[in-house]
Amino acid sequence: MENPLPSTPRPKESRFSLNNVLLVMAFALFAYAAFSSLNIRKFFRPKAEPRVVAPRGNLADEEKSTIELFREASNSVVHIITTGVARRGPFMQPLEIQQGMGSGFVWDDQGHIVTNYHVVREATGVYVVFAGQKRPYRASVVGVDPAHDLAVLEVSAGDADLRALP
Repeated sequence: MENPLPSTPRPKESRFSLNNVLLVMAFALFAYAAFSSLNIRKFFRPKAEPRVVAPRGNLADEEKSTIELFREASNSVVHIITTGVARRGPFMQPLEIQQGMGSGFVWDDQGHIVTNYHVVREATGVYVVFAGQKRPYRASVVGVDPAHDLAVLEVSAGDADLRALP
């Protein structure tokens, strides 16, 4: 059955609707606050007064031992960066891109690193950054146990200070 009412053409919607104008004005205000000398915190908040913080007191023995444990272990913790291959550009050239990251720890002074399997599972490249250093070292996966989410990496880092976790 045909529609007996004639269809009326819809009026053209203006690009300058009230919502669009308000949105542009809000964006302009935030941009002005961000890129000018205006302090955005003062602009949106009333003046806050500092307050006196009571001293914490002495740490408990358990807290002290936990702090010491972290202090001793921190030099053995490593940052792991994984890469994958993406195809980009007009000729779909393969390009190595960062895929993920995780952490691990130095197992021994021969360069073995223990991490989680899910960190390296689909990686085509693995890099390790040692504590206190910025240079990433290329690593290879030498063993995995997916059932327990464990992986062992090997890295040849001659000039890195390998500190095995005690």
